[in-house]
This record gives sequence, structure tokens and C-alpha cells, in this order.
Amino acid sequence: MKAKYKILLKDSVVFAIGNLSSKFILFLLVPLYTNYLSTGEFGTADLVLNLASLFSITFSICLHHSILRFSMERDRSKEDVLVTAFLVQGVAMLFPIMLYPVIGLYAPVRELRVYMLGQMALTVISDSEMAYLKANGYNKIYSLVGVLRTVALALVNILFLRVVHFGLRGYLLANIISSIIAVVAPLFLSPLVGAFRKGRFIKSLCVQMVKYSSPFIISTTCWWSLQFADRYIVQKYLGEDVLGIYSVAAKMIALVNIFISIFYQAWGLSSIREAEGDNDQKYYSNICNWYIALMLGVGIVLVGITRPFMKIYVGTEFLDAAQYTPILLTGSVFYGISAFFSTLYQAYKKSMASVIPVMICSAFDILMCIILIPLCGLWGACIAYLMSYLCYVVYLMVDTRRLVKFDRQNVKWIIGSCLLMIEMISVSVDKYALRLFVTVLIFYFILNIDVFSQLIKGIKKNR
Repeated sequence: MKAKYKILLKDSVVFAIGNLSSKFILFLLVPLYTNYLSTGEFGTADLVLNLASLFSITFSICLHHSILRFSMERDRSKEDVLVTAFLVQGVAMLFPIMLYPVIGLYAPVRELRVYMLGQMALTVISDSEMAYLKANGYNKIYSLVGVLRTVALALVNILFLRVVHFGLRGYLLANIISSIIAVVAPLFLSPLVGAFRKGRFIKSLCVQMVKYSSPFIISTTCWWSLQFADRYIVQKYLGEDVLGIYSVAAKMIALVNIFISIFYQAWGLSSIREAEGDNDQKYYSNICNWYIALMLGVGIVLVGITRPFMKIYVGTEFLDAAQYTPILLTGSVFYGISAFFSTLYQAYKKSMASVIPVMICSAFDILMCIILIPLCGLWGACIAYLMSYLCYVVYLMVDTRRLVKFDRQNVKWIIGSCLLMIEMISVSVDKYALRLFVTVLIFYFILNIDVFSQLIKGIKKNR
């Protein structure tokens, strides 16, 4: 029993080192972007990179999920899993190249198609390599590669934006160069080259992997829609300049994502081990209650400091982003909570079951954006984002009970969520924000003092 917590804690620390350094550097780059790119350029760059992300989801067939899941099975050749996935993806990558003329029909990215397709291809390769590293216990190398990528991104961006003033194209090229480093580095730091040489393409394995990962194409595309489709609706109705403001407001989500990604990567591995092992309900219960208490607490703190922080964080052209950031941060907290429950579908190989709720919430988000953005501007996009993730996490909490049953502190979660949303409204409209922040924070700590005490004791015991 103790070993499970120790492994999860160890994995979390390893991923924390990589994620904290990487995400923190990315977070520090935002002032550079907002001082050397206009709101229009930043909005356009966001469109290009998000389209590259969408294409990488579709044309990779999401096989990195299969690499992670199948490589962790007993009596399975990890090398065969890797080679089979890469060969399938190599063929699939020919299709976006043929779509080059069609992509040009979308005017905002017409002149930047090469950057978009290059970023897409590198993302597919990197995701698959990183999935293999994580599945086979190379967590330190996994984290190191993330740090190298981010450091490269920072240095090249400083060169291209501040020194030689390449502007928008320099920003996109910096992303491509850092992605190349992320692809090449694992070849020298891990046994990947040997795995490629040793592995074989197995047709039956290919069928199993594609069958397993195919539902992820739909669910991940819907995830992309939940996170980024609103940008294209904002661009259509409000223009690139307003989109730039919205994109900067969304950058604050990176603070929450640091916490989410650390836990998600460690818990993703742990939940698979647990599903393959003794399926301990108390273990699920403890981790779930600790994690949600921390997520809501992090959200309360970040929303509370939003306005003073944004004054020193972004360029003057982007200061309007501060009023929208609290709503997006609150939505990202609900997204983070959903991450715990969504990993259970992967652990129990119920990938198809995860598709329906994501599809419904994605469609709901798009519909809300189409209705609200023309009426309420960026407020409409923020409200749609928040409501979509709130609906999604509620559904997962209910639906995952059929996979595994464990004790949940629902009353505390509801009270904590209400406190967070009250504070969110106060900070967004800039009324009584400081006094309410202090009050909410104290009340929330008292509400969860038993959970935090148990968490601290657990960490000390399993160090």
C-alpha cells in the first residue's frame, strides 16, 4: 500500500521538476510576446499554432495514447509498439501535405501554412517519443527533454523578437526550432534508436492500437474544440486584435496547467498500474480528495492575485485581459479536476466511453460561443468556456462511478467551487476583490484543514 503512494510521489516530483521549470519559463515569455508583438500578430500566431495542434491530433491517429497504454502491458514488446505506431503515423502524415492548397483557403493563415505543417509534423513525432519514454520509466529524461525544449524556445524567441525583430514569423520559427530539439534530444538521451532497430511492424498489434486510439481522435479533437475553437469564433466576429487580448488572458491558465500537468502525468501512470493491479478503492479516494482540495485552493489563490499581477505581467496594449482572466482560470480549475476522472477511462481501456461527454460539451461550447460572442463580446467566450468545463466535470464525476467506486467529499467540493466562483465574479468586476479574497481563502482553509493535514502526513510518511 505504502509503495503506491511512494511511486506516485516520486513520479510527481520528477514531473514537477520538468514541468515547473518548463512552464515557468513559458510563463515568463508572455511579457516578451506582449511587448514585441502587436495584439493582431499575437492573435494570428495563436490561430496558426492551434491549427497545427488540431492537425497533429487528426493525422497522428492519437497513437501516442496507444504507445503509452500498450507499452505498459506485461508480455508485450515495447519496441514493436513503438515501430508499429511510427510506421502508421508516417503514412498518415502524407495526407496533410496533400491538403496544402485547401489550407490556403483560410485567409488568416494562408501565408503561414509552411510553419503550421512543420509544427504539426514535429508535434506528432515528439508526442510519440515522449509517450514511449514515459511508459518505459524514463521519467527523468522525459522531464529533461521538456526543459531543453523550453530553454531553446526562450533563447530563440529572445533572439528573433528582441534582437533581430523578426516579429510574427520569428515567433513561429522559434516554436519550430524548439520542437526540432525536442525530437532530436531523446535519440541521444535514451535507448530510442535501439528500440527502432529492434522493433517490428506487427499487423495484429497495429489493428489493436488503432482500435484503441481511434476514439481519442474524436475526444481529443473535442478537447481541442473546448480549448481553442472559441479563438476562431472570436476572430470571425471581433477580429485579430481582440483575439490577441483573449489569447493573453488565456495565458494565465498556464499557472493552473503547471499543477494539472504534474499530477496528470504521474496519476496517468499510477491509475494504469492500479487498474492492472489490486484496484484499491481507498487509494483512489485519498488521491482524489487531496487533489481536488489542492486544485480548488490553487484556483482561489490565482484568481485573487490576478489584477495586481497582470499590471506588471503584460504590455500596456494587453491590460484589458485582466478582467477576463478570472473566468478562464476558474474554467481551467474545473478542467484540472476532470483530469483525475478522465484518466480512469484510459486506465480501464474504456476510451470510447470518454468520447460522448467530450463531444456533448464541445458542441455546447461552440453553440454558446456562436450565441454569446456576438452579443457579449469576449465575456461570451469566457462564460462558454467556464460552463462547458463545469458541465463536463460533473458528468465525469457521475459516470466514472461505474468504473470504480470510492468515497468522495462531494459537499466540500461543492462549497469550494461556490467560493471560487464568488471570488471570480468579484475580481472580474473589480469590486471588493481584496477583502473577499482574504475571507474566501481563510474559510476554504478551515473547511479543508483535515484534508490538508492528512496530505502533509502522507507526504512525510512516504518520503
